[in-house]
Amino acid sequence: MITAMMLTLAIGSVGEVEVRVVDADGAPVVGAEVARLFGRDGYRGEQPPADGGHRMLPIGRAARTGDDGVLTLRVDQSEWPRPFLLYSADQTYGALVVVDESTTSPLTVTASPLTTVRGSFVMEELGRTPVWMNNYLYPVLPKKGRGTRIATCATIDGTFELRLPRGQYWWEGFGDEIEMHRMGVRVDGTRALIDFEEIEVIPNVVAKAVGKPLPPWTAHAARGIEPSATPADFKGKHLLVYYWAYW
Repeated sequence: MITAMMLTLAIGSVGEVEVRVVDADGAPVVGAEVARLFGRDGYRGEQPPADGGHRMLPIGRAARTGDDGVLTLRVDQSEWPRPFLLYSADQTYGALVVVDESTTSPLTVTASPLTTVRGSFVMEELGRTPVWMNNYLYPVLPKKGRGTRIATCATIDGTFELRLPRGQYWWEGFGDEIEMHRMGVRVDGTRALIDFEEIEVIPNVVAKAVGKPLPPWTAHAARGIEPSATPADFKGKHLLVYYWAYW
């Protein structure tokens, strides 16, 4: 059983980072994963961690330690500072690792026990939870402020649960029915669980309009109807209103 873990990074001349993961006794830790972005499971039937809860899975390319506890990452120096998340195979320990121009060889990082961060979102004004939300987490870096996105968690029932290593994070939640929700999250590694319970989010104009009569509109161009047509002109008929947008 892993009781503690350390991470050693060595910067190479070509932007390669050698990562050696060891336990408290210096023995190599096999199967630890490092990636730029992790997401919470729960929708594809993955096996949860031994102690229950949700598993964090790498999104995109990931590196995993072999039998010697070593892996190699390639880091584009133009991306500095580049944050990474590390999770042990049993997902009980992890680390937030940042590689930048000040990184020396070797760099030793002591990993902390992971903390489960959970809670639920509610639109108190409407008395219900949002149908869907996507949540992005960014590390707060000393020299840069908000770093690149490193974790994500989608919710379809208003609840969320993530496993995070020690660090300061910036949280952004968005969805079809709410205004953008932002908050800071500090994980100090001293608690196994941070439970926010209920977090109020603000419903947007779309959520507030559900079940209500279609509001009036002003048409700038029309095909097959008069530009002056209003929803009332279609009373007693089926009317499909298609909204579109782009990002």
